[in-house]
Amino acid sequence: PGYIATRIYWSAVRPRTRTVYVLKIEKSSSGKPIFSITPADNPTGKMKSSSFSHIYNQLVEKVKEVNDAYYSHGDLQSKLPTE
Repeated sequence: PGYIATRIYWSAVRPRTRTVYVLKIEKSSSGKPIFSITPADNPTGKMKSSSFSHIYNQLVEKVKEVNDAYYSHGDLQSKLPTE
């Protein structure tokens, strides 16, 4: 608890742009860790869970949805990954 970090990753709001994410580990009232990810370009879109892998997977899915039309689908020159 008390850990805070920032990371730059693809935006879940704007296609083909990156944003800063604030990652936090907080303590719940029962003393268990609560993980959160807050995007700088959408502060109200904060994600929280008792499992970091759960909110990380949520973020990756949101990024995929926003960028779906821009994925390369075989274009090796694309800056975004293929699925």
